[in-house]
Amino acid sequence: MQFFEEMERGYLDKGEGIFWDKGRTYKASISNSLYMELAGALYEITREERYVEVALETEKWFFSKELNLVSEDFEVLDGYRPA
Repeated sequence: MQFFEEMERGYLDKGEGIFWDKGRTYKASISNSLYMELAGALYEITREERYVEVALETEKWFFSKELNLVSEDFEVLDGYRPA
């Protein structure tokens, strides 16, 4: 769970994905995919609601049409740099 907590520090705004780097300049798809998967797994183990909430928030952000990280053909962009 320490690893999850370290990843969680990558949030600036809840529900908007985690940053890949400590400088908070880039949000990578793989980092957010792993964060979402880890949150789901921790929920399965602990049944703590906060983990399932994080997984669902991250999924909603990741697949949002505004962000467009995942195309209709399920091609995934590497990530993006927030303005």
